[in-house]
Amino acid sequence: MKDVTLEVLKDIRAELGSVRKELREELGSVREELAGFRRDVDQRFHEVDQRLEVSGRRQTATEVRLATEMVAVVGAIHELRDVLVADRAVRERVSDHEVRLQRLEGRT
Repeated sequence: MKDVTLEVLKDIRAELGSVRKELREELGSVREELAGFRRDVDQRFHEVDQRLEVSGRRQTATEVRLATEMVAVVGAIHELRDVLVADRAVRERVSDHEVRLQRLEGRT
């Protein structure tokens, strides 16, 4: 009986050694896959980071262009206001002159 038990234990030990070897191989394979996955994620992260950087530069350039154009529009609006104010003053003078001319023409 001892011989059978001993043989069974030897078989179990051999089987455990085989299972350990398979597990180590599988673990090595998983580690390699994980390393590949990590490299892929790092690469994609780097690409996304570069795209965000480019996008940020474009946004800054766009904001500068918009600010420049807004300054130009404000300048044009001020010029238009000045023209309208001057036109209003001229209209008032012309209106006053027309009234005075009509009075003079009415006298003669």
